[in-house]
Amino acid sequence: MRVYLDCCSLQRPFMAKEFIKLTREVEALAKNLMESGLKTLDALHLASASVAKVDYFCTCDDKFIKKAKTLDGLNTTVVSPTELVMEVDI
Repeated sequence: MRVYLDCCSLQRPFMAKEFIKLTREVEALAKNLMESGLKTLDALHLASASVAKVDYFCTCDDKFIKKAKTLDGLNTTVVSPTELVMEVDI
């Protein structure tokens, strides 16, 4: 069986009021992050993590890490995989 789902059918479950509120928060924070010099996708990823109150955002992108560490007001800490291993007690 093959099923084709258009974008509307995929998005419908996520259109709850809380999801819309979170989306707006992510968009606002991403805009601020882009004004701070982050690339659009980097800003969206970091904003999403921050709004979700993720403890650590792990990336191998050294330029992104360096820029993100200069930003204030984030709910997440941007780290490299090595830093994450040192931070998290496994």
